Amino acid sequence: MSTPAAPLDPVIPWRAQQVRSVLQAAPRLTASLLLLTAISVWLCSPALEPGPVAAWAGLQTLLVLLWWTDTKRLSRRDDARLLSRRVMLRLGLPVGLAGIALAGLAVAAFPNMAREWQFLVGVMLGGALFAGAIELAALPVLSALWGGTLGAGAVLALLAVGMPVFSAAFAMLVLLAVLVSASVRGTSRLLLARMQAQQAAAQGEQTIALLLRDFEMQSDAWSWGSDERGRLTTVVPRMAAELGFDAPQALLGQDLVQVLRSGEGGASLAMRQGFRGRTDARLEPELLRLIAALQSDQPFRGIEVAVSRPGRSPRWWSVSGAPVTDQTGLHVGWRGIVRDVTLLREQSGELERLARTDTLTGLANRHVLQQRSETALAALLSHDPPAEDGASPVALLLLDLDNFKTVNDHFGHLVGDRLLQEVALRLRECVRRGPVEASRIVLARLGGDEFALLVERPTRAVEREALALELLAVLREPWQDEALCVEIRASLGVAAWDGPGMSAARLLQQADIALYEAKSAGRDTVRMFDATMGERMAERHLVIHELGQALEAARRRLQPGGQDRPDPPCGRLSVHYQPQHDVGDGRLTGFEALVRWRHPERGWISPAHFIPVSEETGLVVALGEWVLRQACHDAAAWGGDTKIAVNVSGVQFAGRHLVRTVAEVLAETGLAPHRLELEITETAVLVDPAAARVRMQSLRALGVRLGLDDFGTGHSSLSSLRTYPISTLKIDRSFITALVDGGQADMILQTIVQLGQALGMKTLAEGVETDGQLDVLRRHGCDQVQGYLFAAALDARTAAQRVRSWQPHARGVRSAGLVPSGT
Repeated sequence: MSTPAAPLDPVIPWRAQQVRSVLQAAPRLTASLLLLTAISVWLCSPALEPGPVAAWAGLQTLLVLLWWTDTKRLSRRDDARLLSRRVMLRLGLPVGLAGIALAGLAVAAFPNMAREWQFLVGVMLGGALFAGAIELAALPVLSALWGGTLGAGAVLALLAVGMPVFSAAFAMLVLLAVLVSASVRGTSRLLLARMQAQQAAAQGEQTIALLLRDFEMQSDAWSWGSDERGRLTTVVPRMAAELGFDAPQALLGQDLVQVLRSGEGGASLAMRQGFRGRTDARLEPELLRLIAALQSDQPFRGIEVAVSRPGRSPRWWSVSGAPVTDQTGLHVGWRGIVRDVTLLREQSGELERLARTDTLTGLANRHVLQQRSETALAALLSHDPPAEDGASPVALLLLDLDNFKTVNDHFGHLVGDRLLQEVALRLRECVRRGPVEASRIVLARLGGDEFALLVERPTRAVEREALALELLAVLREPWQDEALCVEIRASLGVAAWDGPGMSAARLLQQADIALYEAKSAGRDTVRMFDATMGERMAERHLVIHELGQALEAARRRLQPGGQDRPDPPCGRLSVHYQPQHDVGDGRLTGFEALVRWRHPERGWISPAHFIPVSEETGLVVALGEWVLRQACHDAAAWGGDTKIAVNVSGVQFAGRHLVRTVAEVLAETGLAPHRLELEITETAVLVDPAAARVRMQSLRALGVRLGLDDFGTGHSSLSSLRTYPISTLKIDRSFITALVDGGQADMILQTIVQLGQALGMKTLAEGVETDGQLDVLRRHGCDQVQGYLFAAALDARTAAQRVRSWQPHARGVRSAGLVPSGT
């Protein structure tokens, strides 16, 4: 019968830690001793013969280096073997000899030195005594040995001199010894306290393990652990059951990557036979990423891998891990969390699909059209398109219904929606019968009653006009809906690629100008963009010029005394603020800053006219910085804790100085960082996701909150959303407007709110204009709202009054449940 192992003495780890502290300090002590040797040779050489001094220096150097080499060997021992008397002798003997050697050289040279050199030697011995004793304080015996030898040497040196100052010097040495002794005792107590803290931490870890086990049984996440090679050492029952194993023990010692791969029909051959360390070229990219992460010895997070098992649909797991190190810092394993993200991926995939599709008609949406346009035009820059007798490789047709508002006003939105669906059906059928293959055409609904057709095939002007006329002809056939008979009429503008300088925005702009010309010509007609329509472009240049002047004047007004400056002839830029309210209790939570331009001749110029122009010219960066500065200045003057949301354009977000600008504005205005929320669009984030993530983390480090504007309208992989430090998801107004469609729009809104809740983000709906929309948002759990149902954008003075006077009513409000729209 075997004898049970004796329990480990709890004092052993502490004593071993004392020894290891000295071993860790050995490199510093070695360097210090070598330096002391050199200084001693320099100080004592004038008082002694060169031969003995050189011999002493060589022996001292050899002794120090041998001690350092021995400490390196001792550091590789386990705790129990570090506590032998032989180890203490190996550490203490060289220390004592080194101290005796230093003291002996000082005693021999001290009587023959000048007063100044004696002073330097005394300083050296005192400093070496104190510093060495502190470094060796983990082992009081060594500290006392070092201090005693140097102290004795100092006393002997003073006796050899025999000067009257001996008594004072002796008293100083006694005081120094007391101080050193107190320091050593304090350090020893500190080590004891550290040991007690480690024991308390171990007890805390046990408590955390219990809580973690309870968490794993009740959630969709569980922990895992492995050695440094990725072989599982910790497997919870939940993980084993999900992989199809009856007991966790069946997975212990198996390779994590092979375990995750084994669901393709049972354990893989490599797993069954125990082969590890080979990379299978057939592995999925996700598993290859996991292998690379396990080989990097760096923390990793959110590597999503597909896990399948016979008779069950595949599941997606998100694997995160952090390296585990021992007391010496060596990597000994991994600890991490596995989370089942299957549902989140399904929701994200559905949102991604819906985000690329117009929910009412099933056509592509504006973002898809823009993406295809940019891709097509970018491809033309990489190679010269073949010349085909004036044919243009890319054309854009914009179509707008002439009488749609009348149908909506007379027959209601339901009939208007069915009319849009009928128009989409006819356009799709016309394109299908046309001469251009479907893969070279993008048919999209841009919003409202506006449709677009992108043709990615060389066409001549006569072909483009014939296609446009055919589209109008298809729509002219009366539409019958139950007892209604509606005449459908539309106007159509056509633009085509005209050279390397053409951009997607300019193509759309030219098509829009042509559409405007068609409407101005009497509607139900087609217009092709040509040079005569450039007057519209000239007007845009005028806007650019005057916008720059107005912006410069606005920036000067922010300077001390600038409020008294008169408005320039180009008008005045100002920032207005649209209130945001909490859906639950109706309280005012913040404002969105919106730029406004009042022209002395044109009146209020819509942001839809000058914002796109500023983005094209790069003026949007200076404009955005001014809006940020003005909004923070106003919000700081209001006081309180009301949030201020400021939009950041894609160009501004991509700039290198955004983080610095925000920090400077916060410092200048004194606005608390948590009151500022920067709204960033999905499109801006998707330009360079990695750089965007770094920039967003830098902004969050300032204490600023981040919101994702126009959420749900982008075409990103929404599974990456959780990697961004976002506080608020701002639901695009198109989803709120589409609530009248019911069904699918309601489902999309519910999915977005649920996604925000799952990721711990607030949701804010913009463009709320009806009580019915608010009721739907409240039912789905949306957090905040804004829109004309509550108030339009207010000037700074009115917004300040609302902040100071805001008091929610007892019931909160009108039938909307929040605040009267007139307040």
